[in-house]
Amino acid sequence: MRTASVRVNRSAQKQLFHLNLVDKATRDISQQIVVLYGGEQRYDISSSTLIEDIVLKNKSSEPIRSPLFLKALTLSSEVGKVEIANASNGLPGPGAIWDLGKVLPNGVLEPGATSEPYSLVFRVPKDAVPRVEVDLISVQLQVLARETSASARR
Repeated sequence: MRTASVRVNRSAQKQLFHLNLVDKATRDISQQIVVLYGGEQRYDISSSTLIEDIVLKNKSSEPIRSPLFLKALTLSSEVGKVEIANASNGLPGPGAIWDLGKVLPNGVLEPGATSEPYSLVFRVPKDAVPRVEVDLISVQLQVLARETSASARR
């Protein structure tokens, strides 16, 4: 995922609720999901955060059920150190996990369907916001689902 031009907004950022994840067996379903731009990205100058909305699209022929997680494998920026600000497990970099179960309509992402938007929030150093277009944040993501008895038998 790479960001494009970003609208700067001076309004206050809404606080996001942080969840504690229970360590459960998961399986990588990245090949079944496409992470797409969710319709909005903005930089909040008062909190020095970049907010990037994403949606998930199920490109498989099987429904995907909640819980569903997104894991940051890498995180980099051309402007210096950036951090993940709203990971469900509280980590600021690689290994950060977002719990996306609540963005699935009725807890299920049907084949070909997209999820509701979810905001990924990144903290950017105040003095690092460039005046020219750069790749502000680059993050490699992995989509994980909890292991179920049905998926374990496959």
